[in-house]
Amino acid sequence: MPLELIELLRPVQADLRAVEEEIARLIDTPVPIIREVTLHTLGAGGKRLRPTLTLLSAKAVGNVTPQVITLASLVELTHTATLIHDDVVDHAEMRRGRRAANVLWGNEATVLVGDYIYSQVVFILSHDEFKPFMYTLARATNRMCAGELLEIELRRKLTTTEAEYKQLIQYKTAELISAACQLGALGARGKAAEVRALGDYGLHTGMAFQIADDLLDVVSDRQKIGKPVGHDAREGKITLPYIRTLAVAEPADRMRLEQLLGSEDWDNAAMEEVTAIVRRYDGIAYSQQVAREYVHAAQRALAPLRPSPIKDILHAVAEFVVVRET
Repeated sequence: MPLELIELLRPVQADLRAVEEEIARLIDTPVPIIREVTLHTLGAGGKRLRPTLTLLSAKAVGNVTPQVITLASLVELTHTATLIHDDVVDHAEMRRGRRAANVLWGNEATVLVGDYIYSQVVFILSHDEFKPFMYTLARATNRMCAGELLEIELRRKLTTTEAEYKQLIQYKTAELISAACQLGALGARGKAAEVRALGDYGLHTGMAFQIADDLLDVVSDRQKIGKPVGHDAREGKITLPYIRTLAVAEPADRMRLEQLLGSEDWDNAAMEEVTAIVRRYDGIAYSQQVAREYVHAAQRALAPLRPSPIKDILHAVAEFVVVRET
């Protein structure tokens, strides 16, 4: 986590440590591989954005309670299970600079660990004290699964529209981030208007986050993002920079980009050519602008919350998701 973000999130650092301890407790089973795979994936350098937003949302409307700590842990475990399954589906070899779990433990065991994590989340939510929160997280998980299937459906679809792409990233990413914020507010006994406001904030922040992530796949480097640049294009994922470039490129460049994106035979030279075409037009700048618009929408969504230092931090976190380098 970058130093400037660590400083920004200092008010919840102790709570984040409590979340890590709670996660360790929730995955402590007599079956060692469950803990090993989960901790390996959790230890791959993620930013803990979702539980952080759960904690900040709770503080924005009330206090962080032990119940909120558990809710933040369930959110992160849900995200972790998705990452584990994603790496199997994508045949990933690396996860943020370290070998993916499926490479180390095999697809069969890795998938089953992901299934176990989901079942553990459902088990905790079935307890009476957590039943009021079940719908929010279950709905987000349902949308995430639909998003994963939509991503497969849109793979190598060169006619993917911006609307289809936005629906995909809403389901795949933004819905869980929205749920993370809602759960924090609900756990802190926030008012209905505050829960809605933070849910909207999380949804818009999640949209900006995923667009920024897709941009990093085009303009960053392997050392920063922990995977080969152009991984999305290699996997046939037609993200916003490519959608925009295909829409505005001259016919010759568009045809060449279609040829490259439609191919399953990739090398570094092909990726460099793709990146050059995207840079030649406004695929990057346009995507950055769309991400910023979502940031501004997220910040506007905070209006119903009372003024506070935590509200200011939420405002800044939305901004951070589009200026980060990893």
